[in-house]
Amino acid sequence: MKYVSCDYNSINNLKSNIWNEISLLINNLKAYLKDSDQKGKKNSLIFDPKGTNEAIKKYLSNKNWTTNWKIPDNFNTLGKDIDFFKKGVLLEVQFSNYPFLLNNVVRSELFFKNKEILKEKIECLVIITKVHAFPSSNSTLYFEQAKKQLDLLSNSKLFSIPIKLIGLTCEENKKNKIIWSKYKEARYSRESVERKLMTLRVSKKRKKSFFTFK
Repeated sequence: MKYVSCDYNSINNLKSNIWNEISLLINNLKAYLKDSDQKGKKNSLIFDPKGTNEAIKKYLSNKNWTTNWKIPDNFNTLGKDIDFFKKGVLLEVQFSNYPFLLNNVVRSELFFKNKEILKEKIECLVIITKVHAFPSSNSTLYFEQAKKQLDLLSNSKLFSIPIKLIGLTCEENKKNKIIWSKYKEARYSRESVERKLMTLRVSKKRKKSFFTFK
């Protein structure tokens, strides 16, 4: 896959070897898609957050990232864990409903300002999401939306932690490696019953600028 990105608060603290691991992850990541069961989107392919999350977790685990790093009980009103951590870098994969972005930023800011909470010095936050062009379930966060939110917060100086925002995307008008997934239950199940590697041409619908896969 390819990516677009945006930086806040001098992301120079993102060590080159850590960034190399993240960029290699994205370059090796295939686009995961599934069939939609939502009204108005049936019989179409949409972004598969479950499959994408699994692939990211497998890759980073093999690179010795801590996965699902537990947040101390007295701070668990902010969530039970952090997706990934390595050498001062928090990494959150955010494909769920858009309000969760602000929770991730606020709690990361808290950990950044107080190293005693996690017993580690936090240097920066990386957020991985997808671009709006991916057809997806309703109300899920996308890169352009996340950037608008972070721009507003940054302009008012509401966070100081360095942040790199990343949006996963595809090469347009070219054939891309796609993994199609089928789940035991179309909407809520995390149990895949079939996965198939496909090569599909990615283009955009002109009116809505959404990716189409053929």
